[in-house]
Amino acid sequence: MIFKRTIITLLATTMVASPLMNAAHAYDPYYDDYRAVDEWELEEYYQQRRLQEKRAARQQAKQNRHRQEKRVARLRAEEKARKAANRRQHKRQKKKDRNAAVAIGILGLIAGAAIIGSMNNNQRPRIQHNLNQQPYGTNRGRNPRVVYSTQLQPWTQEWYNHCRTKYRSFNPETGNFFGYDGKYHFCK
Repeated sequence: MIFKRTIITLLATTMVASPLMNAAHAYDPYYDDYRAVDEWELEEYYQQRRLQEKRAARQQAKQNRHRQEKRVARLRAEEKARKAANRRQHKRQKKKDRNAAVAIGILGLIAGAAIIGSMNNNQRPRIQHNLNQQPYGTNRGRNPRVVYSTQLQPWTQEWYNHCRTKYRSFNPETGNFFGYDGKYHFCK
């Protein structure tokens, strides 16, 4: 118990006396001499302090570089994954487009074949009179030829234009032209 009281007394006096001593030393002009701090020791302290600050700055810069490198690596990996996904999607789209083009081509071929087939089925035979192959007035028109043709139909504007441009001797009233063999022929 006495020991406890002694410790408490010492602590109390230290707590009360400490601020008073500091206050007394604050006004003492010779207090700095008692501390005995050289300029050399002070310079060494500041040098160590600057070294510590430089080390801390280097360490911070190293950490920042490391964070930046990790961030760049993550962004590059994400970009690489995004490009790979885009390539896969582009390949799929090209394949779809190619398949669609093939399907459209096949449908166009079928439709064209159907149209041409219906044109050939609906075409009626036309009678062609070759009037100038026989002498005038003999057996005229009795033995006509039946011709199935996909050429231009006679007496249409397209037929006139075609024959006029192809044969200079074309006669639009009769539909005949004068050939190199010296005979008249019907324009086909």
